[in-house]
Parts: sequence; structure tokens; C-alpha cells
Amino acid sequence: MSMRCIRVTAPKEPLVYLEDEKIPKAPDGGAVVKVSHCGVCHTDVQFWEGGYSLGDGTELKFQDRPGFVYPCIPGHEIAGILYTMDENTSKNSNESDLKLGDRVVICPWIDCNACRPCKMGYNIFCDGSPPVYIGMTQDGGFAQYVAVPDLRYLVPVSEFIPPPIASLLPCSGLNAYHAVEEAMEFVKTVTEIRGGCSVLTFGAGGVGQWAVRLARALFPPETQIICAEVKQQPLDLVTSNVSDVVPLLMARGESSESVAERVKAASRTGTGVDLVLDFVGATQTFQTANKLLRKRGRYHVAGLLGGQAQFPLANMVLKGITMKGIKVGSLNQLRRLVQLLADMPSLYANLQYEVHPLEDGISVFEKLAKGEVVGRAVLRCNGDE
Repeated sequence: MSMRCIRVTAPKEPLVYLEDEKIPKAPDGGAVVKVSHCGVCHTDVQFWEGGYSLGDGTELKFQDRPGFVYPCIPGHEIAGILYTMDENTSKNSNESDLKLGDRVVICPWIDCNACRPCKMGYNIFCDGSPPVYIGMTQDGGFAQYVAVPDLRYLVPVSEFIPPPIASLLPCSGLNAYHAVEEAMEFVKTVTEIRGGCSVLTFGAGGVGQWAVRLARALFPPETQIICAEVKQQPLDLVTSNVSDVVPLLMARGESSESVAERVKAASRTGTGVDLVLDFVGATQTFQTANKLLRKRGRYHVAGLLGGQAQFPLANMVLKGITMKGIKVGSLNQLRRLVQLLADMPSLYANLQYEVHPLEDGISVFEKLAKGEVVGRAVLRCNGDE
């Protein structure tokens, strides 16, 4: 038997579509998943391009990082069916119920599994060996089948969650969930102290649309949510599908002072916001956040656009500002997110995404690289799913 896939041969080289690749075998302790759907992420584009800007004139190159290889099949937002398992796998309690044919999503950020954080499910805090990233250090989900090194990274999914939605959870959904979850107690406290909390999200794309939905669902109902975006269409889609969200269209190149003043005017008190969730990560978004955060405000940044942050430390101290980087999310957080969607299907109602056949994946990739995708693009990797 053979499978179809899309492969990155080398940075910046043309993508190739292959129809006669070998189906992988289950590794020791692992499994093979028959891929139903796989989301197309900006990180996949960056892997194709070879790296991304760190904002200071330098570039992080994937080839310089341990384990990153070319050629490689990209794709890390994967949902599918458990196809085969290693016969000698010794299952722990988290995997005891897994059986062939189960619907699963894959946590693609696989770490040492030996240190305490990994054993506790907090793999993003791994203290051990270099990680395995499905779709970058080993073949990923732009294929009909994908190997998974360890069963613990397979998360069962309710049959009621549509497979394209499920595929978006291990990265775009998880990244947004991490940013929102980290702020839940803070927003609750601000609400108790001030009678309400104002939240600004930068970005209404593949990750930002999840963040707005999750913030509305998980923050206190009186929380004000402002969504800032440079494109009208994704902004309209988010604000029309999520209740009580204030839209703010930014002009490309608009000064941070101008955006900050408009956000302040739209805010609950007219003085700024208490929390910024930045899914862009540009110099402009940081500078804007720094100008409009109120006392004891918080700034969570998840975007990797290569921005720079320059600010007086005294201002951070005197205003009690907290800044936090949000790196995707842990295995435990993915499990909680999957359960949350099973309990609250309204969270993904009218989520913006488009499904494309795997054979169209190269053109989808190219459109995403040009900024022409609204919401999220998803590849259907097996036509019978």
C-alpha cells in the first residue's frame, strides 16, 4: 500500500505532491494515525521558508535547530483515526482506553516523556532531550497517514466534533486556549475589584478567532472584548459570530498612538484596557499595548511576526504591568480544550475555515504565504473521511 502526501524538499524550494509514498509503520511505543484532516498553519509556511525573523535583524533558521530536517512532510494540526499501534506498547492509564478506529487528535509537540513536567502532561516545560515536532523534525500530517512516537500524545475526540474542527485544536485552538486560560483568574480578580474588565485581542485570523470565542465563553459575562484587525472580512466574521465584541479596524501603517487612542475611546472606562492578547507579535502591536494598558495590566503575546519590544522598565514597575509569552500549549491543556468543545459545541459554531482536498494543498500553501486565507485552511487527506 502507498499514500499521497505533500513534501518540503528544502527551504524555499517548490513543494512537491507525491502519490506513491510508503505508509509509515508504528514506532516502538507509538502508533500510526490515518489522517482525516490537517490544518494549514503559518508555522508550516515558515518551515517551508526556512525560518522566521526574530525582530533584531537575525533569523531563526530551522536547519540550525536540533532534529529539524529536510526533506519533510509538514502539517501539525492533525485529526484522524487510530490505524495501527505498536504491539509491544505498555499502556499507562491515560492510554488504556485507546483502540483501533478511535477518533483522535495528535499533540504534535512531543518531548522527552521522562522528566517530571512531561510525565505530568506539561510537555512544553520539558527539561529533557530536544523535542520531536511532528511536521518539522519528522513527517507530519499533509499526508494520508502519520506516525506518532508515543501513544500519550493521542487525545480521543468526541464523535460530535466535526473532524475539520478537531484538526484545528492542536495548534490554533490550543494557542488561543493557553492565552485565555492563563488570564482567567486575572480577569476574574479585575472584575471583582473594578466591576468589570476590558480585553483587547490583536488579530482575528486562524488563532485570533478562537481567542475571541474562548474569551467570551470563559471570562465573566460582563467582560468587554475589543478585537483589532487590519482586514475587514475576518473582523466582520468574528464580530458577527460572537456576541458583544467591539470591532476595531486598524489601517496598515497606522501609528501606535492613533490605535491606542481609538482603543481607549472604545474601552469600558475610556482609559484603556486591562488585558491584551496579541496574536500578531509585531512591533506596532506591542507599542500599542504599552500605551493603553491600565495599572496592573497584563500583556500576553503569542504571535511570531518578529516584533521588537522597547519600553522603560520603571513604567512597568510603577504600573505593575505583567508580560507573558504564550508558547502553543501543553498536552494537559489540549485535553481540557477537547473536553471543553465536547461540552460547549457553541464554541465552534460558524468558525471560519475552508476545507480543500490534499491534492490542492500546494496552492493553499501558496495562498496562505501571500496572506490570502481568511480564517483557517484545512486539508482533507482521505476522501473517505
